[in-house]
Amino acid sequence: MRRGILSAPWRAADVWERGDNVLQHIRAIEGLGHNTEDAVRISYDLQAGTYVANAARADCARALDTFAGAVARELDALGPCGSLLDVGVGEATSLVPLLRKWTPGPALIHGCDLSWSRLSVARSYCEEGGVAERVTLAMAPMSALPYADDSFDTVVTMHALEPNGGRERELIAELHRVASRWLVLFEPDYEGATESARARMREHGYCRGLADHARALGFDVRVSRPLVPAISETNPTAVTIIAKNALARSAAPVFVCPRLGAPLVRLQDCYYCPESLLAYPVLGGIACLGADHGILASRLSRTLEEAAMASAGGRRL
Repeated sequence: MRRGILSAPWRAADVWERGDNVLQHIRAIEGLGHNTEDAVRISYDLQAGTYVANAARADCARALDTFAGAVARELDALGPCGSLLDVGVGEATSLVPLLRKWTPGPALIHGCDLSWSRLSVARSYCEEGGVAERVTLAMAPMSALPYADDSFDTVVTMHALEPNGGRERELIAELHRVASRWLVLFEPDYEGATESARARMREHGYCRGLADHARALGFDVRVSRPLVPAISETNPTAVTIIAKNALARSAAPVFVCPRLGAPLVRLQDCYYCPESLLAYPVLGGIACLGADHGILASRLSRTLEEAAMASAGGRRL
């Protein structure tokens, strides 16, 4: 039985409380050469609330506003967008300023993250920012997004691929899968950074070479350059724009079962898949849609059938 920190994430709380870097600690303890998905989840979940707290500082607020303006210009230049998925939305401290800058912006917006605690903070931040009614949040890993192929006009990441060095190709492929027209990555500019900034990125396991990875996958990379204006010298941003096809989505995105890919039905306290018989809980208003969140609940299929019969006047459908 494994007893490492990844199988007992509460052990990392002491590391966080000491002010140490959780990801570095986990890599050292587990003997890892890169940040795993579980390690990233633990680290970011323990940080929940810190991004919103930082966003309240005047200097950080200005930087976020400038970043949002630059991102909005890039996305607006791609033409009308009916639906957007922000993968790795975190606490929505980049998404909320973006929606203020991007007018009119998409009507349908989803945000997903692998940390429930950060999404809980994001939900409140969206409410305070007046965009909660436009944004649907869900808990799911970037490696297995709970959406069908081609679900969103535009899929975007804003320093969310960042800690996933070594997994670039796997994650870009999954992001590309759910995009219909554009995949736009606003991620660390390793290639354009200073040597000291590159050393920092290597130390923390940051992603790199995104355009090259996308081309190796056979994807259509249209843009790969530094984002202007530069926001941070120690962690500069590059924009990588990948075109998928010219078809806009006509239907609203729906959640699908991460195990089977079949559509989910919303019930009172869960999303249910009649085909896989799995129920995915809704915790604090946030759907938990990781493959390991599914609960076998075959009785719910009968509940759905009984409800359909009742609405049809007692006739079996």
